[in-house]
Amino acid sequence: RVTRGSYLQSFFLLPYYDFSTNKEFLEGHLEHDFKGFIMGKIPVLNWLKSNLVISGKFLMIRDNSPYTEFGIALDNLGWSKFRLLRAGFVQNHFEGVTERGFNLGISF
Repeated sequence: RVTRGSYLQSFFLLPYYDFSTNKEFLEGHLEHDFKGFIMGKIPVLNWLKSNLVISGKFLMIRDNSPYTEFGIALDNLGWSKFRLLRAGFVQNHFEGVTERGFNLGISF
């Protein structure tokens, strides 16, 4: 899937057409970037100079079960001054079904 815009404004695994609605909804996106605090302390991995990022997202629509998504990613991957890559793992949960996926992106 292609995600356009900010990581904080989109879902990774959400089937958008299944959740399109004209009803009221509540949507939330949280993300925390540890800015090297964790990765800088792990031997061997600290040479990557990457940042660990965790995220949580949810969508609630009237008369539907809530949709949730959780992710973990490595940001600031690359070489020298070209550290634009982000690679992550994401898992969603909706009505007792869990799906998992990987994402790879470019952040500016």
